[in-house]
Amino acid sequence: MDLSVNNITKSFAIYDVLKGVSFHINTGDKIGIVGANGSGKTTIFKVIKGFETPDSGEIFVRKGLKIGYLDQIPEYKETVTEVLYQAFTEILSDKERLNQLEKELSENPLDEKVLMRYGRAQEKFNDIGGYEIETEFNKIIKGLNISKVLLDKPFSILSGGEKSRVILGKILLEKPDILLLDEPSNHLDLQSISWLEGYLQKYKGSVLIISHDRYLLDRITNKIINIELGRAKVYHGNYSFYVKEKAKLMDTLWKSYANQEKKIKKMEDQIERFRIWGRMRDSDKMFRRAKTIEKKLDKMHKLDKPLIQKTFNLNFNNIGRTGKEVIKIENYSKSFDSLLLDNVNFTVRYTDRAFLIGKNGTGKSTIFKSILNEMDYQGKITLSGKTKIGVLSQEIVYQYPNRTILQEFRNSNPMTVGEARNKLASFLFYGDDVFKAVGDISGGEKSRLELCKMVNSDTNLLLLDEPTNHLDVESKEMLEQALLDYPGTLFIISHDRYFINKLSHYILCIEDKKINRYDGDYDIYFEKKEIKSKVKKIQKIRPTNIEKDYTKDIEKIENLIIQCEDIISNELTKEKPDFKLIETQIYEKELYEQEYEALIDMM
Repeated sequence: MDLSVNNITKSFAIYDVLKGVSFHINTGDKIGIVGANGSGKTTIFKVIKGFETPDSGEIFVRKGLKIGYLDQIPEYKETVTEVLYQAFTEILSDKERLNQLEKELSENPLDEKVLMRYGRAQEKFNDIGGYEIETEFNKIIKGLNISKVLLDKPFSILSGGEKSRVILGKILLEKPDILLLDEPSNHLDLQSISWLEGYLQKYKGSVLIISHDRYLLDRITNKIINIELGRAKVYHGNYSFYVKEKAKLMDTLWKSYANQEKKIKKMEDQIERFRIWGRMRDSDKMFRRAKTIEKKLDKMHKLDKPLIQKTFNLNFNNIGRTGKEVIKIENYSKSFDSLLLDNVNFTVRYTDRAFLIGKNGTGKSTIFKSILNEMDYQGKITLSGKTKIGVLSQEIVYQYPNRTILQEFRNSNPMTVGEARNKLASFLFYGDDVFKAVGDISGGEKSRLELCKMVNSDTNLLLLDEPTNHLDVESKEMLEQALLDYPGTLFIISHDRYFINKLSHYILCIEDKKINRYDGDYDIYFEKKEIKSKVKKIQKIRPTNIEKDYTKDIEKIENLIIQCEDIISNELTKEKPDFKLIETQIYEKELYEQEYEALIDMM
């Protein structure tokens, strides 16, 4: 066991955040911590690192264990390269020692004592990965998309997102025994998140990760710790396993609670009945029976009422219909200092749920701003004449930060105070919550408020830029259900793959300044990209000698086509075919057929 957390409690003022949290970490564990915002997840990290002292309980850490954790972004005067190389402090110190010994050997090549010291130093240098630092360095900067231009910049002038990526890279280069990662996928594009998943899957140490990225948790974790009401419940599986098991547990808890409530009601009725009979008959015996049942009831362990799953209660009945082609973009191009997007064409139709994805800086938000006519561009953008747009931006800033939530909502949606409070309650703003100043509320609360304003404004096209940012897992799931019920059109920028899988009809991916469409969800898109990559590799390794006999290559492709056809055929004979698999195999077969035709042409 690397680390054990035993019955930890922690309070801040009158708030009991942790109420007896216990779990342990074994070598190689990949553990996800989930829970509502403010449930105490980050507090657990701080207690483990010693930044916070628990009120009671204890932490056991294996002797010599190295724990890597980023509490907040530190300040550095050095360049990004120099900051990253601080991860190799011990290695560089040993390298300097090795260089010194080499110098001594060059002066006294037959000195046995120096030879022995050099041998030991070289062995240690090899053991700690001294000869691999350049390889590791390049792997990390490539995976996290830390460009060469960024490497030469002073760390102090970077944006918040860039600083986060660099510090994440530094922690990964340090290779601690346990990685404590708090929302590591924030500020990463899809490609970098995918790389990080692969890196963490192969990581030899243990990983404890707080994340709202459910797809990432699904891919890397073998345990999930759910923090709820100050307590920890451990589930031995990934995120999807946790969701299913928690649903089963909640069902069991509700049944047990309901059965106990019935039993309590029955006992209370018996007590009351025996007392009435005792008074009517002036019978001590009846009173004694009532007292006996009352004692049993007092000794009974009362079950807590299970938490009720909150939901957004929405009514979309008043949304007006648009034309068939809600957004039509033709021959669209956009340049800043250089060409960003070139001759882009696509159409989003009525009731589509379309997702726009791509690397950071490829023009996703630019397309949204162009649709809203907030910037100049070349080409043509046509919106249906009956379109009423609702917009959710990544960064929400209020012109009047002192307005209350209630005032901000009523300013956009004129109605009585009672009606407004009911609408806000459907987005989980209860009681005095509505009197909070909008300048003081969290990012998640801002997102909920803006969504509430939109769906109550008869909007029939929602442009949502990273709508799940700042939302805890519970709020994300509520948002997903609400958007599944939305009868209008959705055009969404998102890197939340779990969210995309739940909602997507198709994905528009920005690639090489163009937009390519992939029908289906993120998993289908990813599989299609993998297939394309494989085909490109086949094309790259093909010899250019025109005298070559391609018979073997053709036979190989023919077999792959037959294999795809067999999978499709077998799947269609099943009672419940896997249509996602069928679609992927059809796409793969089409690519192999293109490869087959290209080989035939070269014969």
